[in-house]
Amino acid sequence: MLIDATDALRDVPGPDLLDAVHSVAVELYDRVFVTGQGYRPGMSHVILIGVLARVAWHSEYGQKSAMVQVHSASTLGVFATTKNNLAHHRARWMRRALGKGLEQLDRTLLERASSA
Repeated sequence: MLIDATDALRDVPGPDLLDAVHSVAVELYDRVFVTGQGYRPGMSHVILIGVLARVAWHSEYGQKSAMVQVHSASTLGVFATTKNNLAHHRARWMRRALGKGLEQLDRTLLERASSA
């Protein structure tokens, strides 16, 4: 499950964005999984929750250049009742793949901003 919380966090200042994304993620985690007890009823199919947000767009225009700052934050949490079981391995694989994609998105945004 991957949630884009951009609209919900649009007014969060850039320096506070990671904490805000983490708070949303923890709230979702708590609805799915209880540490030390396992899944909540009906939630055992959820093995990964990710939250991302891209907010705090800011532009500065000068005589010779323009700069756009985009604040982006994300977090990914894996859920498994047994370490190293198939669900745990799948969730970790998905977390790595999504993490690489989110990192690429950040790099792409930075490259576009620096070339503007």
